[in-house]
Amino acid sequence: MPKMRGTFMGGMLLSALSVLSACAPGDVTAVTPTAPASQFSQAATQVVRVDAVASPDQPFDGWMGDTLDNVLRVRVLDAESRPVAGAVVRFERAAQAPVLISSDAQGIAAAGRWVLAQRDTMVAEQRVSATLVAVAAPSVTFVARAWRDLAHFGGTSRLTLSALPIDRSQIAAILPLGTFGADDALPSADAVLVTRAGAQAVRAVADGLITEVDATAGTITLRVRDQIRIRLSGLTLVPSLWVGGIVQSGDLLGTSLGGDAALRVRVLDAAMQRENFARPERYGARRTATFFVQYLADSVRSAAYGLVRRSAPDLAGRIDFDRAGRLVGTWFDASAITAAGPSLTANASQFLMTRSATQLAEVDPMEALAPVALTFAYDAERPGQIRVALGSALTSALGLQGIRAVAWEDPDPADIDVARGLVRYHLYATDDEVRMGRADRVLLVQLVDAQTVRLEAVSGGAGDGATFSARAITLIR
Repeated sequence: MPKMRGTFMGGMLLSALSVLSACAPGDVTAVTPTAPASQFSQAATQVVRVDAVASPDQPFDGWMGDTLDNVLRVRVLDAESRPVAGAVVRFERAAQAPVLISSDAQGIAAAGRWVLAQRDTMVAEQRVSATLVAVAAPSVTFVARAWRDLAHFGGTSRLTLSALPIDRSQIAAILPLGTFGADDALPSADAVLVTRAGAQAVRAVADGLITEVDATAGTITLRVRDQIRIRLSGLTLVPSLWVGGIVQSGDLLGTSLGGDAALRVRVLDAAMQRENFARPERYGARRTATFFVQYLADSVRSAAYGLVRRSAPDLAGRIDFDRAGRLVGTWFDASAITAAGPSLTANASQFLMTRSATQLAEVDPMEALAPVALTFAYDAERPGQIRVALGSALTSALGLQGIRAVAWEDPDPADIDVARGLVRYHLYATDDEVRMGRADRVLLVQLVDAQTVRLEAVSGGAGDGATFSARAITLIR
């Protein structure tokens, strides 16, 4: 059973007869769950951290609904600091009847179990005061900060965001889901906020519990509902953020990097599972990525959609292009992982380590998958244009690198099935809007079966007459 060590300190209660003080440092208290066992990942929970109770700003911590045993203890001392037996101490808690306890032979009065109330909030500060009845003196105050269990955080109520993370006037554009970076082989699960010149203040868009902080990568993830997390990346974080901490909507999280950098916003909503991935188990939390603008309040949403840079009715964009038996979508080298498990970084707190792999799927498998992936998709801003995105680990095998545009007259990969046989895609730079004349390279493609594709890149001059050679590679779904 996990233990919680608390240092309970309070002001001395001075009188001519006796002194009431909190018990000495070093008292050990147990934390046990009172909710049904099925609500916990283990028989007992872990606390996030324990602080000295020197002031209301330094409470000790537990989970809502837990029982703190043997915490509420004070010692009654006389003027010579000797224990006083039989002194009556009143323990009072808001909205509850006071409890009167007499001190024992060691001068200790203990109120016993303290059940941390359940609240529909992220964190609740609860207090109990202990006062010596015989004299008029200040009380000793015990302060507990009770957390919602991570697995049940935030409730199931609808998420409505009342503001953007950056001031609206400082956002030049919003890019939808599915953008490709220079070296990305997977369409991005982030919406991208293109900011105006200079670093901009970035603020929390909802009350939330911090589940990830990576200062090096400039990333923070907040759990804002039972099944919804919001991840912001591309900012310089303020130093006071820690895993397990609480932020309120509007709190400063950091500043955008400025210059050509952009702020990335990802919403992971477990209730919005994507259905089009051929092998969903590869993609971890990316399966739940949704466009954050759809969660904005009516007063903000229309203006935000007006900033979205996408020439299509579906302004959200997309990241799941796979179609059964068709070329479109993402293909992988056989070495690609088949599942994205949890990956706890050094800053992950002890309370996260008690949670299941499903609850820990904050991990984007992009780092492991992207190098060995190749995607046939469409430009996020101009979805009428076909893109081929290549992972870095496939560069030497194919002689291609990065993102390429496809000639206007080349076939739509959504139309390519096994019956089409060998297909040639003429590749150009993505900023080449003409795409006529000799292509930079030609990609030979043949769908072998629903789960296998064969590819080879050849020079632009030889492309139209080329067929596969021994250099061709095979990728799978």
